Amino acid sequence: MIRAPCCNEIFGCRHCHNEATNMLNSPSDRHDIVRFDVKQVICSVCDTEQPVAHVCTNCGVNMGEYYCEICKFFDDDTDKGQFHCDDCGICRVGGRENFFHCKKCGSCYSIKLRNNHSCVENSMHHHCPICYEYLFDSLKDTTVMKCGHTMHSECCHEMINRKKFSCPICSKSVMDMSRIWERLDEEIEATIMPEDYRQKKVWILCNDCNDTSEVIFHIMGQKCRHCSSYNTRTIAPPVLPEAEMSGRRWWRTDLTVRFAALVLTLTAAVVLGVNKQTTNVTVTIVPSLPPVSLPVTAKWLHMSAFVYFVIANGVACSYTAVSLILTLATKGGIKKVSVMVTIVDIVVVALLFSAIGASGAVGLVGYQGNSHVQWQKVCNVFDKFCHQVAASMVLSFIGSMAYLLLVVLAVLNAYKKL
Repeated sequence: MIRAPCCNEIFGCRHCHNEATNMLNSPSDRHDIVRFDVKQVICSVCDTEQPVAHVCTNCGVNMGEYYCEICKFFDDDTDKGQFHCDDCGICRVGGRENFFHCKKCGSCYSIKLRNNHSCVENSMHHHCPICYEYLFDSLKDTTVMKCGHTMHSECCHEMINRKKFSCPICSKSVMDMSRIWERLDEEIEATIMPEDYRQKKVWILCNDCNDTSEVIFHIMGQKCRHCSSYNTRTIAPPVLPEAEMSGRRWWRTDLTVRFAALVLTLTAAVVLGVNKQTTNVTVTIVPSLPPVSLPVTAKWLHMSAFVYFVIANGVACSYTAVSLILTLATKGGIKKVSVMVTIVDIVVVALLFSAIGASGAVGLVGYQGNSHVQWQKVCNVFDKFCHQVAASMVLSFIGSMAYLLLVVLAVLNAYKKL
């Protein structure tokens, strides 16, 4: 027997003390004994009160087959496998060889759980979520759930018997639910929603994987797209911060304009690259003889300015395809990539402007001629060819404006981030 240092009463053990004092009428009088504060014990053989020791100082009998000097704990039933855990600071039962101390969880666990459980900081230093008894020094068996939280084994079994399969603390599933989810899949497929609800979408939070997603609403439940769990709950649609919203809008605009520039420069290169016209031209070889009609072909390869135009638009188109892939891959989030793309955009603008200028100068001579150097206009003869040249130049000019817009957008977006 022990003398309680808190109330100076004699009890069979500290559990007897705690049970008796916690049943007192006045809540202010209820208290638990601190095991380490016990200083005096009474021998049950000779009734001698003495300092805590393994052997009675008067009659020499063992106070208990098992004795812990730190916890002031005596026990005659050694089949329990009592041992003192220095990390826990208390005595436990079950055999030291069958347990290990998890530093993060702050308690002794079965060796079956070594490297086989989810660690939760001080998971045993709280109350059972069902019966609210403190778990760390509870005499009842404790279960460690898949999520790492703990509760009494009997409380866990009772919870499952009542068809509650989620942790009361974090709401994660406490067991393998794959078969139940498969049954739910079948029930949902067989249960057709009313017409008004078939396309209704809701945002959900998955309690098992913590992922959020937008899914089709169903009265039977909402399935997580990430882990296929039905352990989900409906949440309000996520509201993105203004900076993120602005960044996404800029990214979508950049993609749209860049794709338009790709189409325009590609079309401009193709329109001029396939441009060809053959027509009969009347030529006077000898003044005394009648004129001769000869077939003449106009092609873009005949003019170096047009060759430069096709190559410039082809280079711009190829670069745009690469920049589209980079923009999609990084979503505009890597600063170095964004700066590099903007610099090349500026180079492409200069390249296209120079090609348009060179081709425009040649085209103007072909349209109007030049009387000072006796160059005759040819667009009155090769009208179809000239019209296609003009069309390709217009497309390329619009494409160059798209690149210029990309540069302006990049500068404005960088300015907003300053």
